[in-house]
Amino acid sequence: MKEAAKNEVDTHFYDFFINEKEKEFLIIEKYTNGEAFSKHMKKFSSPEYILKLLTMQEMTSVEIPGVIIYKIKDLFSKNGRIYKDYPINL
Repeated sequence: MKEAAKNEVDTHFYDFFINEKEKEFLIIEKYTNGEAFSKHMKKFSSPEYILKLLTMQEMTSVEIPGVIIYKIKDLFSKNGRIYKDYPINL
């Protein structure tokens, strides 16, 4: 996944960190804008990736700094995902 994200033009940063002891991981992603994040989510929701993701992990929380576009809110809401979004000033 990390390699696939490297080819996304509007992806500024994509990395993940694994805590094997607690069986947790943290993904940190930064995109140009909400549309870029939406494209990324669409790509990784495709059959090529989603089956691997669903067998490897259980998503327990999502925190999104910045303004969230409707497409992203809808994506998380319709799938019953809980997320926290908060505006930031850079």
